[in-house]
Amino acid sequence: MKHYCTKHILALVLIVFPILSIGQGKKAPVDSNKQRISQLAKLIQQYDARYDQFNYIADGNFVIVSDSNMQQGIVDISGKIFLPIKYRIIPQAGTSLFLVVSDTKMGLLNKHKKWVLPMKYDRTTDCLECTDMSIFSKGYACLSLNGKFGIVDTNGKTLIPFKFDLPFRFDRDNRMLSFYDDSDEANPQEYITDLEGNLLIGPYEIIGPFSEGLASFRKGDRYGFLNTKGRIVLPCKYENGGWEFVNGYAIVVQNGKHSLIDTKGNTKLVFDTPLAFEYNIWGNSMFIVNNESGTNDQYGAIDINGNSLIPCRYTQWYIINSNYLAMLNDKEECDIYNKEGRLVAHFTRLIGMDYDEGIEYSSNYLAVLKDSMWGFVDSNFKTVVPFRYKEAKYLGYGYGSVVTTDGQTQFINMSGNTVVSGPYELLYPASADLFKFYTVNPKDYGDMIVGYIDIHGNSTADKAQLEQMRAWLKKD
Repeated sequence: MKHYCTKHILALVLIVFPILSIGQGKKAPVDSNKQRISQLAKLIQQYDARYDQFNYIADGNFVIVSDSNMQQGIVDISGKIFLPIKYRIIPQAGTSLFLVVSDTKMGLLNKHKKWVLPMKYDRTTDCLECTDMSIFSKGYACLSLNGKFGIVDTNGKTLIPFKFDLPFRFDRDNRMLSFYDDSDEANPQEYITDLEGNLLIGPYEIIGPFSEGLASFRKGDRYGFLNTKGRIVLPCKYENGGWEFVNGYAIVVQNGKHSLIDTKGNTKLVFDTPLAFEYNIWGNSMFIVNNESGTNDQYGAIDINGNSLIPCRYTQWYIINSNYLAMLNDKEECDIYNKEGRLVAHFTRLIGMDYDEGIEYSSNYLAVLKDSMWGFVDSNFKTVVPFRYKEAKYLGYGYGSVVTTDGQTQFINMSGNTVVSGPYELLYPASADLFKFYTVNPKDYGDMIVGYIDIHGNSTADKAQLEQMRAWLKKD
């Protein structure tokens, strides 16, 4: 039971806690800070008694609380309800903003509970289970108002008037709008206009984004490249449009082989290899390839000259912190390579790679297994916490959850010092100062005690609950 429950909860934690920091401004006196943290713990506890609720602490100013139906609301630190629990509230990555979605409308809220965009925009998204729906991550988004589409930024300014019938991409650099019309499912079309809606390019079946002044497009079953004026620079003769131009080159497929071409269509190199190209990383300096020779994928990497950098013997790959490549074999052993393809580290296992191939993973720290013991490394894979634990998981804010050799679950910082310990089966940070805990009845998976403990050791669990949790852990 313990393995199943912990794995399930950890997966949920990774999804629902992007995590938003609190107390980034001037520090309050210690006593005031303790009181504020205590208030937060008691407040969240009123709304959060199950592991499957989505709750966020938003910069210390309010708490986003949820019910079991994934409906959300906002309560300020004093306990006053700002928004009733009937919305979907989605933090926008890289910002301090929250997309608020009702049954019919959407709006944008900042961390001070001020409306950047009022709740008047049409609800155009149905993917409310997607907790990382950061449509404002670029600083602006295409929204609908009274059935018409336009662009607004995170300052509440309208960049493109609400007068278009279809949603569109905004190419700010080239001052273009890209529309995709699939009203005719058998013949979808893509076209590009100026900011007023005047047709500039297309329609074609597909038009890719511009890179270095060129964009791929498809006509029939072949691809070519055109410029920002719509003039065809490279004719439709390629079997695959490949990737965008990077540092003057792009990968295309011609005559069944991958080729590296420049912006004039000159072929720099034909990759005379049966390997399938999976991904282009680090500005055409390295390509992930797959030999596809057996029943399972076997990934490796080659350089821009077609030379092998990493042998095709791995089943999964990940880009780590945009600087390293993690290659995992079928035993989940992990080799770490740098941008030159040089092996810099090897671990028996690396935690955090529970995703599909090709995902870029960013973290200041990672939990790794070496010589049968777990520890932590930093973003350059230098050891920061020695390998001395039975289990380990990095949870954010510079904290990790570990299980000691005698079976105790602890919450530590990246100096290896214990911050929180107790009869908790699982701990993770709800903020920089407040941690959530669970302990589950081994005889009844639905029976659990959920609570909060702050960085000062104050817990929402009473004495009887603490004794019950200790008893459950002994029986588990």
